[in-house]
Amino acid sequence: MTVTFDQVRELADRLAPGDRQRLATYLAQTTAAVRDTGEPAEAFRRRNLQAWQKLLEFHAALAADYPQADVAAQLDRDRQERDALLRGASES
Repeated sequence: MTVTFDQVRELADRLAPGDRQRLATYLAQTTAAVRDTGEPAEAFRRRNLQAWQKLLEFHAALAADYPQADVAAQLDRDRQERDALLRGASES
């Protein structure tokens, strides 16, 4: 079974913001290891620059959507909210 780029992109869009960031980091690291693609150097540089610009735009959008980067604090808030909901449900 061959997975298409569109399928991968669709799945990436479904990821939680933290997982998206991990995916972007992974892709940046693995593509940085690519040395020779067989395409002319200028085309490669232009494509590479476009990819980095898209990555930076993605990071900026992620930071704008989730300004509180403190994941541990968010988890604590989520747990407290869940516990309060569970306590409320058990009291009814």
